[in-house]
Amino acid sequence: MRHALLSVLLGTVMLTAWPQAAVVTAAPEVETVVTGIGYDGSVRGGRILQPTGTVTNLDWPVWVLIRLRNVAAGTQMDVTRTAPDGTAMWTFKTRWTTAVALEWEVFLMPIPGTPMEEKTGQWKIVFRFNDGTTREVPLTVTEAERSILDTLKADVQRSPDSFTANYRLGVAAGRFGEDNLAVTHLKKARRHQPAVDLPSRGPGSALPSARFEAAGVGAVCVCTGAPAWA
Repeated sequence: MRHALLSVLLGTVMLTAWPQAAVVTAAPEVETVVTGIGYDGSVRGGRILQPTGTVTNLDWPVWVLIRLRNVAAGTQMDVTRTAPDGTAMWTFKTRWTTAVALEWEVFLMPIPGTPMEEKTGQWKIVFRFNDGTTREVPLTVTEAERSILDTLKADVQRSPDSFTANYRLGVAAGRFGEDNLAVTHLKKARRHQPAVDLPSRGPGSALPSARFEAAGVGAVCVCTGAPAWA
């Protein structure tokens, strides 16, 4: 239908483990990179709740988790999310001023309700370090089927105050032409959005369509950093 349902803040949250006393001089070691749905930041090193390399364009929230060991002071990492058509949708840069033995970062892939929703196929998440090391991870995004609406309605019935349940149903309803249902649940998502509001490191990716704006949906700020989004 259209992708610009609401305003979304793209972000990334750097979760730094406890620095070690030893001086780390080696190039960073990429211990693991995991993609999937949901994130739990309450455990050391972080955890993707549903690891998978394939998601639909209505899955939320999709995360990329990278764990690094032996990160030297002065290390820089550039992260680029590239769409199937080759468009670099967003790039993030970070630099470590002190050495750490273990560190992890999570990056949100905000697909539903943004221009990314239309770009199905194989995405690439590329990590580049200033010592020349590169790590590339694929993520396949498929088109969701209309039948998902029944599942999402059941999710809202089970958890009527859930931000995620209302957000997903609202976006899906809008995509499949059920505007009244979309407005209802996007408004609920706005009321129940996570209280955590960590600094964003990316620009807003989409604006509400005039139709949804007129209905009073307003902007839904999807803030990264909640301890666990299932």
